[in-house]
Parts: sequence; C-alpha cells; structure tokens
Amino acid sequence: TDPAAAGSAGTESAADDPADWTDRERAVAALWRDVLGHAPATPDDDFFEQGGHSLLAARLHRLVRERLD
Repeated sequence: TDPAAAGSAGTESAADDPADWTDRERAVAALWRDVLGHAPATPDDDFFEQGGHSLLAARLHRLVRERLD
C-alpha cells in the first residue's frame, strides 16, 4: 500500500464542502461551471488540469470581471 495515500483515504478537508467556501469562492465556482460544464471540487483545483485551456481561461476572466468586479 501507498503510505501517502493511506493518510488521506476517507478524509475530507473543509474545502471539499462548498458550504464551507467563501461567497467569492462559490461565485467563481459557478462561473467555472458555466465555462467548463462542471464546478471545481475544491477552491484549489487547477483550471487547466480540469479541462480548461487558454480560450476558456479568457472567457472565465471576462465573466469574473463582468460579474464579480
């Protein structure tokens, strides 16, 4: 077995529960869902590792500026 994996098995951090996210994190997650078709699992998820690319990043940036500034 992998000792590193064993330490995290079955545990969830507070960041895994959207109810524990800040209002800003939930708002950005909603925009992320609009752009990628799914919300991040945690506020620390990497946009590009979750299927984003430069054109989608530009769209997300525009939405953040329009809706959250």
